[in-house]
This record gives sequence, structure tokens and C-alpha cells, in this order.
Amino acid sequence: MGERRNIELADHSQLELNTNTQVSVRISPLKRQVPLTQGEAMFTVQHERLRPFTVQVNTLKIRDIGTRFNVKLHPERIDVAVLEGEVELDDGRSLNINC
Repeated sequence: MGERRNIELADHSQLELNTNTQVSVRISPLKRQVPLTQGEAMFTVQHERLRPFTVQVNTLKIRDIGTRFNVKLHPERIDVAVLEGEVELDDGRSLNINC
């Protein structure tokens, strides 16, 4: 059994990281980016229309639209579950998913 971690960002968005999860957080005045390179994380995002929050997993970009969502990276696929609100998925094509 591994360790789970909860992280609150300066904008009050929250990340719940599962065991063996690797993320980095890049926040600037214009955007908020979180590359997920391994594992699983739940995101509860404080939506800011002028400063989007994007999770990057391989070539897939997941952009929040006022949301609570989970992302799990598998070797052969990426699972995205929207629990509240809506996200936009973009891997060269664009798709909105809401709950």
C-alpha cells in the first residue's frame, strides 16, 4: 500500500495524487499547466477564464472548464473521468466531456 498526497495550489486548486504519481506544476500569470508523466491524480480546479488550467498527458491536453476530474495514465491508454463540470480533451481533435 502506497502513500497518497494532497496538494493545494496558490490558486486554491487541489491535486490528490495516488501512489507512484509524477506531476510537475507550472503556474504563470497567463496559464496553469500540470504535466502528468506517471500514475493517477484527481484535480479540483478553481476555474479562471483568463488563465486556463491544463493537464498534459503524453500528447493529450485536458483543459478544465470549472471542474473536478480524475486522470489515470496506463501504458496503453489514458482514462479521464469527469465528476463535476466539464473538460475539453485535445489530441489534435477537440472533444468536450461533462458529467
